[in-house]
Amino acid sequence: ADAPLANLIDELAGGNHGLIMCMGKGGVGKTTIAAAIAVALAGRGHSVHLTTTDPAGNLTDMLYGTMENLHVSSIDPVAATQAYR
Repeated sequence: ADAPLANLIDELAGGNHGLIMCMGKGGVGKTTIAAAIAVALAGRGHSVHLTTTDPAGNLTDMLYGTMENLHVSSIDPVAATQAYR
């Protein structure tokens, strides 16, 4: 495992973090990092809900049902915005 990622997972797993958000410009690795964090924390026994707004929906297709304590969902940002108007 990549040492900086492993260190981050250690820090997150040891704390009482209720929400972790991965944000940035397109193509910077948000989806990859979010998936890596979610899988690592779920692998340590934490209950994880990974939500994506990526229209490609790759996380949902790739990870749904792979781990008992990892739940994956997708939000359509356009539909969600319309619901709050």
